Amino acid sequence: MIVGVHEAGRGGDGIYYRVGHLRNPAGGDYTIQWDSGQWGIKYDMGANPRIAINNHNEVISVHQVPNENLLHYRRGIVSEGTIQFTESMRYDDYATDPSVALLDSGLVLEVHGNRPQGPNRFRRLMSRTGNLSRSDPARVEWADSYENPLAAWDSPAIATNGTHAIEMHTALREDEGGPDELTVDYSVAEIPQLYANGTLTRGSSDKVYVVLNDYRHWIPNADTFDALGYRWDEILWLSDDEVNAVPEGAPFPSAAPLPGPRRFANGTLVRGSTGKVYVLLNDHRHWIPNEKTFEAMGYDWSNVRKFDDAVNTFPERAPFPSVAR
Repeated sequence: MIVGVHEAGRGGDGIYYRVGHLRNPAGGDYTIQWDSGQWGIKYDMGANPRIAINNHNEVISVHQVPNENLLHYRRGIVSEGTIQFTESMRYDDYATDPSVALLDSGLVLEVHGNRPQGPNRFRRLMSRTGNLSRSDPARVEWADSYENPLAAWDSPAIATNGTHAIEMHTALREDEGGPDELTVDYSVAEIPQLYANGTLTRGSSDKVYVVLNDYRHWIPNADTFDALGYRWDEILWLSDDEVNAVPEGAPFPSAAPLPGPRRFANGTLVRGSTGKVYVLLNDHRHWIPNEKTFEAMGYDWSNVRKFDDAVNTFPERAPFPSVAR
C-alpha cells in the first residue's frame, strides 16, 4: 500500500492525498497504480503536508496551517482506495516543515522546525513522539517536544523501518576561512521496544500472549504454554486497551500432548541436514523460520543439537510465526 500527499498545483486551494500500490514488483514493474483515481482527493486546507502509513493501514498526516506557523495532524484508515480521515487537530505553535513516521505499535515519530518569537532568535530543529490513542480514533497522545540545538536547518524529514529511525535535514555550515557550505546531515536512533521479548500478557479475556518484537502472539492453550516452558506467575496483566495497543501477529502453533513418555524434553533444539532449526514439543518438531525469530524467543545457538536426517523421525507440525519485519 502506498499513500502520498501534496499541495494543490494551482491556486494553493488545499492539500490532497492519493492511495495506490506497485503494479507488479515480482515482474519488475515498479510503477504505481493509483487506486484513488487519476487525481488527488482534497482532505484539508494547509501547506507542506506529509503522511505516514503502517502495516495496519493506519495513517497520520501532518501539515502547516496556511499563512501561519501552526501544525495540525489528522489520523485516518485506508480502505478500498480512499482514506477515512478523522478531524484535524492542532499540536504545535510557531513551527514549520513537519515530517512524520508511524510504527505498527502506534508509535508516532515527528520532526519539524520552530520559529521562535522575538529578535535574534535562531530557528531550531525539533522532534516529538506520540502514541495513537486506542480510545479516541482521532487523537494522538503526544509527549513534550525535544529541541536539537542546531541552527540554520531546513527541510527535516524522518522515516523508520520499525527498529531504527533516520532523520535528515539540510544545514548551513559556517566556515571562517571560506564560503559557507550547505550540507545534508542525518542522525539515526534505535527505537526501544514497548515490551521485552518473551513478555507474557493478558487482558480481561482468558487469552494469553507472548510479545516478540512488539507483536503479541496468542498461545492457544495451556498445553502449549507449559510445553514452551513459560510460567503462569509471570503473566503481566494489562488493560484491554494496553493489550490491543500491541499489534497482533500470527498465533503460536498448538503443541497437543502425546500419551506415554517423551523421547526428548520439551524445548529441545535440533538441526536437520538441511540446516533448518526446530524446537521439539511433545516429540513433534516445529520449524523456527529465521534467526530473528530464534533470538526473539530467547534461544541459544550453542544449545542446538545436530540431528541430520534423524530429525525426520519426529513428525512435523506447524512452524512458529516469523517475527521478522
